[in-house]
Amino acid sequence: YQRARYEAEKIYGLPFDGRVMDRYVMPEFRARIGEILDREESPETTARWNRILRDIMFSAVNEDFATAEREGVSLRTAGFRDSQLRVLTALLAPLPREERERLTLPLPEATRRLLGEYGKHPEAELYT
Repeated sequence: YQRARYEAEKIYGLPFDGRVMDRYVMPEFRARIGEILDREESPETTARWNRILRDIMFSAVNEDFATAEREGVSLRTAGFRDSQLRVLTALLAPLPREERERLTLPLPEATRRLLGEYGKHPEAELYT
């Protein structure tokens, strides 16, 4: 953020628009992160970062808990599976659609279905 601001203002002499970072931030946290990024570094800014990171972690754990309940598996198993799907989705999302299809076609149908669900996650939208 600071680098983008520096480049815009100091190198190119343009006004900085913090919305350039929106595509890199999960949609449900954009407003809060934008407010933090607009502040100068301070103990209060650090505390705000800590709170938002906590909320992001709670969000992921809640998703894992829902998976564990739905699938009838342990939270550890659900978290492991969900984390693998998150990473795989992050690797596949930036690829062209045809390449994603080619790579996922050999996967079992259940895995492709789960990947499709993760592809709808706000984090995956960052790549589209």
